[in-house]
Amino acid sequence: MEKDSRRARVCSAVKQLLAVLTVFIPVPGVQAAPAQFSSVVFWYADKPPLAKLAQFDWAVVEPGHLSAADVKALRVRGGLPFAYLSVGEFHGGQPELDAAALSGAVSSMRNNAWNSQVMNLASPAWREHLFGRAAALRAQGYAGLFLDTLDSFQLLPEAEREAQRLALVSLLRELHQRQPQLKLFFNRGFEVLRDLQGVAAAVAVESIHAGWDAANQRFRPVPEADRQWLETQLQPLRAQDIPLVAIDYLPAERHEEARLLVKRLRAEGFVPYIAPPDLGSMGVGSIEVTHEAGQ
Repeated sequence: MEKDSRRARVCSAVKQLLAVLTVFIPVPGVQAAPAQFSSVVFWYADKPPLAKLAQFDWAVVEPGHLSAADVKALRVRGGLPFAYLSVGEFHGGQPELDAAALSGAVSSMRNNAWNSQVMNLASPAWREHLFGRAAALRAQGYAGLFLDTLDSFQLLPEAEREAQRLALVSLLRELHQRQPQLKLFFNRGFEVLRDLQGVAAAVAVESIHAGWDAANQRFRPVPEADRQWLETQLQPLRAQDIPLVAIDYLPAERHEEARLLVKRLRAEGFVPYIAPPDLGSMGVGSIEVTHEAGQ
């Protein structure tokens, strides 16, 4: 009986050891799937409804509308806050440029449609301005940055574009090196992504099926040719397992259409978000927040 008892204890110990080895010994050719998010919300207006935003995995906001306490509240409630940051353009006119000591960092092009100045991405002053903003936003508690206007250098004369593209690559790479804790969420950026493997935490694209014609102030379906061009840009990103976010635009009253579009975009491999184009009201995403969710 004593021998049988010892044998049972030995067998039990061997089983436990095998269980540990099964967990910790890597299997050749098998890698753990990267952790990914499944929902995202965009809110650029003031008075952000923190309780609603926190129900999404990622919440992209205009940082001027949130205090450090608001950012902390979002994180405590389970959402990851991302701050909007314009990389290629400075929003404002000459007085604002002078106040920010950036008058010498401008390019030759102004984007009058958005009251913004296309900046010189090689300018040390502009680069340090962006690095400083990133550091300040991290200190406020943001988990990441939503990087916009990445393709604004394309507005410049063709002869200037390649130098600006290379400057953008080095800027984003240095930003990632300086702030490795911040997730970098690209808005497009197709021209530079091939040179920045491992830098983008996710990539957003606008208007896959439902778009907004800013020039004529109207909603429009996206032509098939435009969608096919976008898909050619997205294929390399899919191959790298970079999460893709689709932002489509519909008026708030077309709610049922938005729900159907969310299902379609999810089936196409996107993390979807459907909203009016000002991104100043609650839209529909992978989750739908009700009025009962609170403010």
